[in-house]
Amino acid sequence: MILVNHPGSWNHLYAPLRHAAWHGYTFADFIFPSFVFVLGASAALSAPTAGRILQRSVLLLLAGLFIQAFPFLHLDGSLHGKLVELRLPGVLQRLAIVYFFVAFSGRYLNFSWIGCLVFINLLTYDLILRFGAVALSVAGLPINGCSGWAAPEQNLAACLDRWLFGRHMYLPGRYDPEGLLSTWPAVATGWIGYLAAGLYRENSLPWWSFLLLLLGAIAWPIPLNKILWTPSYVLLSAALSIMLLLLFARLDRGQEGIPGARLADPVIAAGRNALLVFVGSAILARSFELVGLRTQIFSWLCLFFEPVAASLFYATVWTAAWLSILVFLDLRKIYLRL
Repeated sequence: MILVNHPGSWNHLYAPLRHAAWHGYTFADFIFPSFVFVLGASAALSAPTAGRILQRSVLLLLAGLFIQAFPFLHLDGSLHGKLVELRLPGVLQRLAIVYFFVAFSGRYLNFSWIGCLVFINLLTYDLILRFGAVALSVAGLPINGCSGWAAPEQNLAACLDRWLFGRHMYLPGRYDPEGLLSTWPAVATGWIGYLAAGLYRENSLPWWSFLLLLLGAIAWPIPLNKILWTPSYVLLSAALSIMLLLLFARLDRGQEGIPGARLADPVIAAGRNALLVFVGSAILARSFELVGLRTQIFSWLCLFFEPVAASLFYATVWTAAWLSILVFLDLRKIYLRL
């Protein structure tokens, strides 16, 4: 996520590092659902109390709002636009909601029920996207241009977000990729992570489970779409996440005979301190932008590279620096936890 979120310039990106404009799937589109998957897995492995679940959810929500509002003020002391038009939805806000539902359901329901909830979740979301706007119209709440998934602004999720959040969205008056309705299927991603981690802990997660999810993604009659977090997108992302779970679990155990196992240490260290690197890199990046440092560095890099290569070089150095910090902290068992 660091590499994708911190390029030298958002206008110069290689295709795999650019989110699909609407339907489609790129490497960048896989990053966020993998975080949601891991969040669900952590709920299965930690078995938190009800009080801790509520505390963590609230702290995640507040951390997300903090990042959205930062840097609060311009250098001249005037209010920054990010505070005045505070974006209410966001990445950590979505994680907070997902964690709340996944952890509470994991505490009070058995595995079979959670597996049923995944199917019910995705099926109901499919039906809501198809017929939700029609149902609201029949109920006397006409919403024009909000059926289906034809365009980013022409679906029920976008219409509800415009009504709820107004200008306090990623794209004010248009849509938000982390909106409220599309957070519902994200809960299913968390539940799948919860189930996968629970089965893996019992040594009963079959290697072919990702194939079933992959087939489900292919068969589901709605296109892959990150902004809407469609059921096919949920299933494909979960399939890829399970593949990585099986791979990195082996590497983390340090099994002999695995080529390059030690090369995974920085990635594993990042996973152990994911919250710190997400919040820290976001705040530092905003600080760079506030003083114009990112633009200056990118302009200097463009003297030596093509703009798209300069943008990637900036992101790579940024990522390498943070991974070095995380490895250092991991060696000293220093972690940011909620």
